[in-house]
Amino acid sequence: MKGGDGDDLIDGGEDDDVIVAGAGADQIAPGGGNDTITGGPGADVFIFAPKGGKDTILDFQSIDRVDASAFHYNGREDVVAAAKQVGKDVVITLVDQTDPKGASATVRLKKYKLENFTSANVIQ
Repeated sequence: MKGGDGDDLIDGGEDDDVIVAGAGADQIAPGGGNDTITGGPGADVFIFAPKGGKDTILDFQSIDRVDASAFHYNGREDVVAAAKQVGKDVVITLVDQTDPKGASATVRLKKYKLENFTSANVIQ
C-alpha cells in the first residue's frame, strides 16, 4: 500500500501489508496481520488496535506518535512503560486493559532508542 505526498489516512486491513505512507502528516492504521510500515517525512500517527498483529515501523521519528487509545491504558506513561529496548529496536507490547483475555498488538520501532520514546510520542 502506498500513500502520496500529502496528509494521508491509510488503513491496512486484516492482511500482512507493506505500507509506505510518503511525505506528509499521515495517519496509518495497519489493522490486523503483521505489517511493515514506512511513515516517511512528516509527523505521522500510527494507530494500533487490539488483535492487531506484530507490526514494524522502519522510520519512527521523535515527531511521530503511537495512538494506543484503543487499549484503554490509564495514561500515556503506562504505554511508555510497556516499551522495552530489544537490541537496536524498541518493542512495545500493547495489551487491552479491558479484555480479560488480554487482546494485544506488538509494535517494533526499528533502530530507535528507548530513552527517546516518551509520553510525547503517545496518544492515549
